[in-house]
Amino acid sequence: MADQKISVSIVLGKATRAARLNLASLLVTALVMSAPVYPLWHPDIYRAAYESIGPSALIVLFTCVGWITCSCLLYGAFQSAAGKRVGIGASLSHGLRLAMPVLPLTIMLGLTGGLLELAYVVPGLIFETLFTIAIPIAMIERPGWAISLWRSFKASSDIWLTLFIAWGLLLGAGGMVDLICSFDEICHERVVIWAVEWLLVLLWPLIAIVFACSVAVAYAEIRQRTDGISAEQIAQRLDRSA
Repeated sequence: MADQKISVSIVLGKATRAARLNLASLLVTALVMSAPVYPLWHPDIYRAAYESIGPSALIVLFTCVGWITCSCLLYGAFQSAAGKRVGIGASLSHGLRLAMPVLPLTIMLGLTGGLLELAYVVPGLIFETLFTIAIPIAMIERPGWAISLWRSFKASSDIWLTLFIAWGLLLGAGGMVDLICSFDEICHERVVIWAVEWLLVLLWPLIAIVFACSVAVAYAEIRQRTDGISAEQIAQRLDRSA
């Protein structure tokens, strides 16, 4: 297994199984961390936000909240990737405790990713492909921001196409809407586009869970191949840190 190439099927398959293992705990954590976008679940408020701050500001807001939510889900995601059950309290409290020290890095990555999303989407997805792993690196290995970003870039570059496809499949629906609207300025006024984006906001907690699990799986697969460190060992280290 250690010699098997990291593939899209491995990342998404293991992420889906991990998400199912502790779905209730991860869902509560995702719902709590998604609280800033709760008002937007109401269609009228969502439309009002569209008209007041504009779709570009909403994209940056959703991207930033998404990165923060993902970082808080990583504790439960790593436990799930290791095949361990985790309770709601542990998922939420340990997740928040581990995410707080890397919050400035997470916000910086979220804002940068959100702004790049405005440039026809693809640059934002490429940025996420190369630098998302910086969050678990900073959280687990604690080498500092600069080294975390460099290690993420170096490790992700080797499997960038796998991560690009895997995360593109998870985040692609919203990206496609944003891409279409990048070429059609009035598309946000169309009921279908507006309804699809509102539905994606509604489904975001579930998407965030699978995405966080895929990040945990990708990081664990990289560490297994480069350092011989298993997912179980990573989960144990997070337990000690929390």
